[in-house]
Amino acid sequence: MPKLIVSCFIGFEVLLDMDLTYFLLILIGLIIGLTPPVFRLARLTWINFFVSFDPNKPTHCPYWSRSIPASMRQPL
Repeated sequence: MPKLIVSCFIGFEVLLDMDLTYFLLILIGLIIGLTPPVFRLARLTWINFFVSFDPNKPTHCPYWSRSIPASMRQPL
């Protein structure tokens, strides 16, 4: 991440001759705007690497449905 920030700074400063204030405003906006997609991508990557899929795993807990009063239960 720091390499990306430094390379963007050099690109904006040398190629576009942009003022440091504008660069920082754009950089802060991009960091705030791109944080949710980056976290989603990181979570998706982590799950795909370290969580295995079990097709035989039950999708609901039988104990949990028994602990709810009958008047509050929804049909499965």
